[in-house]
Amino acid sequence: IDAMEVIWKRLEQTVLKAVDGLNQRELAWQPGPEANSIGLILWHLARSADMAFQVDLQKKTQIWDEGKWGEKLGLSVKAQEFGYGYTPDQAAGFSVPPLSSLLEYFQTVSSSHLQYLRSLTPQKLEERIQHRAFGEMTVAQEIELTAFHISRHLGQIEYIRGLIRGANK
Repeated sequence: IDAMEVIWKRLEQTVLKAVDGLNQRELAWQPGPEANSIGLILWHLARSADMAFQVDLQKKTQIWDEGKWGEKLGLSVKAQEFGYGYTPDQAAGFSVPPLSSLLEYFQTVSSSHLQYLRSLTPQKLEERIQHRAFGEMTVAQEIELTAFHISRHLGQIEYIRGLIRGANK
């Protein structure tokens, strides 16, 4: 269980490093007409993690809804909307909030996840849950799926950052 906390903290730190210092133009830049921007990807990974940990694992209200994050970020999206399956027009039309606001939401979600991870027991990890898209799985599998999902999108963010600024900048 401690390893999960370490992994989650590492993911959070790597996300923060990947977007550090980006300006609004860089956050909103799309490498192609059908590609997502860094801002959209960051929002999506935070929203996805929020839904996974709050709804799937804890059967709680999303942090998004509870904290009125749509209003705070100036986004008029539906409660269940999280960027999955966006058309090229939706991706291009996504109004990327300021980085500080996106990071505040991401870190609120991440902090809640760490608190949840600290509460887990080995028995709880083996409990079976119903995932909204993938069916029955264990709590441990849901956590793994979420970490893997974030990691994949983190790679996209780092790649797009490299396209914008050059390698390691």
